[in-house]
Amino acid sequence: MDKTRIIPISGEHFDEFMLLTNPEHKSSRKKQAWQALRQQIQVYTPDSLKVDLNRICVDTIRMELLIFPVVEHWKRPLTNAEWSHIEKEAKQLEHQMDKLRKLSSLVRKKDPLSFADLAPLFNKLFEYNLELRNNWKTFKNAWSDYKKGWQQFQTKKKQLLRSKKHPTKSEAESFAKVNSADKEIEPPESPPMFSRDRWHALRISSKALEIEVLHQCQRFRDGIMQEEEDLNNETHPVVKFLVEELRKIYLKTHGFELIERVKLVQHRNDQLIQELQPYFTEPIISEEMKAETKTTSPLRNISAEKIKKDKSSGSNFLRRFVLILLLIMLGIFIIFLLKMQDPSTGKNLIKHLKFFPKNKTLTADSKTDNKPSEFNMEDMMQEFGSNISVQESNERLKKMITASPQILDKIANSILQEIGENAVFVFSEAQTIYLFWKGKLEKFASPEDLKKKLKQLKQKYKRVESLWKQMGDKTPENVKVVPDVLDGESTYALEMLDENGDPLKAYMSEEGVLLRLSNGQLLDKPLTPYEAAQKISEL
Repeated sequence: MDKTRIIPISGEHFDEFMLLTNPEHKSSRKKQAWQALRQQIQVYTPDSLKVDLNRICVDTIRMELLIFPVVEHWKRPLTNAEWSHIEKEAKQLEHQMDKLRKLSSLVRKKDPLSFADLAPLFNKLFEYNLELRNNWKTFKNAWSDYKKGWQQFQTKKKQLLRSKKHPTKSEAESFAKVNSADKEIEPPESPPMFSRDRWHALRISSKALEIEVLHQCQRFRDGIMQEEEDLNNETHPVVKFLVEELRKIYLKTHGFELIERVKLVQHRNDQLIQELQPYFTEPIISEEMKAETKTTSPLRNISAEKIKKDKSSGSNFLRRFVLILLLIMLGIFIIFLLKMQDPSTGKNLIKHLKFFPKNKTLTADSKTDNKPSEFNMEDMMQEFGSNISVQESNERLKKMITASPQILDKIANSILQEIGENAVFVFSEAQTIYLFWKGKLEKFASPEDLKKKLKQLKQKYKRVESLWKQMGDKTPENVKVVPDVLDGESTYALEMLDENGDPLKAYMSEEGVLLRLSNGQLLDKPLTPYEAAQKISEL
């Protein structure tokens, strides 16, 4: 391997994929990134004389940022394992900063001319390292303040409960005072989600830059200049790093081949793998990896000529099929006309269907008085015994029916600010009933369909309420039944707060009690009510 054929990492164009993690530029930049990816695939011509590691690194990180919202959701609470992993990485970043500062001083002293070329790499690496550590520190402090706020909130709530149980003044004065204080006490606002995509882009970039810096400063670290022959016989460390990242993309995109955009990423990933293969000692995609993913790589490597041939043959077959179908339809139409012209042939063949309506029907000639009356939603809900509120249809609710998920969330949040955080409601529009449940809008064609849904929810409510009763003395003070979603289905949950003020939720399923911890994760297995009570008391 000729080392002169390798163009090292320079840190150029790193800011381009960083914009994909910026909320202000994310939407427009993603569209541009997908367009650029399609263009890269179309105009790609492999260069056998050199390989640009900086370009491959930029393409790799950009692809990871594009596919992760598809194959893995960025916006979800951190698990305990993720929290522990990032905490370890934060310590590694501290160690990285100390090590590279010493190395920077060493290079500056021994070879000032070489340091001028390496300075941009050092500066960018220090910049990314600092941002990573600051992001994690800010996130940790925000959640620490949030927990303290919950503790204070719970303390004030407990004091109010004691005041209700042991009034010191007259009942009316005490009741009014406690109610006014209860309204003033509000729970703290939860901090924003951890920016996984930003952290990932910065961390991968800092690792790539660190490997490149250490490689170029090898002679300063060892104190001995290695022979050129020895260097040429070794696999470039950045090549090893990029190979591992491309392997990750290869494995993570498996199973998403039906998504057109994922196909683009897979195609570009294959191109980059082909570029790096001459500089890697073993097959990048091994037979074990192919067996693991059961990949259909031959399909991806079909030549452009074969694709064009298949397309042309497919289009010719389609034309022939359409022509034959038209001829058959024309023949049937001619035969039908001939039969209609002969009155003797079809005398008793045509049978007239008679319509016997069982209920009242509405036609264009019907009088206004005969039209079916609008059902009263409030009367229906009261009749069923449901405590779900009824909202009158307005322009804001009408927009929810056809709105995109993002706009739906905005409208829902504005409504929930008015009627309560855990509120659910129904409304009717154009003879159709809608149930809003935790950010999800469900459509019902008739009151009977809604009643079936409400009956199911009522049963779920009673089951959760029975769990509350079964817990007995081990029931926390701050327990309430709230609407929630489990496995995409509307349900009720028993919500409580642990000693740190973090919410815990318990669900009743056919298998038993499911617990959702404060980090948003469900326990691996269902519990009995007794086991659930024990677990909740521990937490």
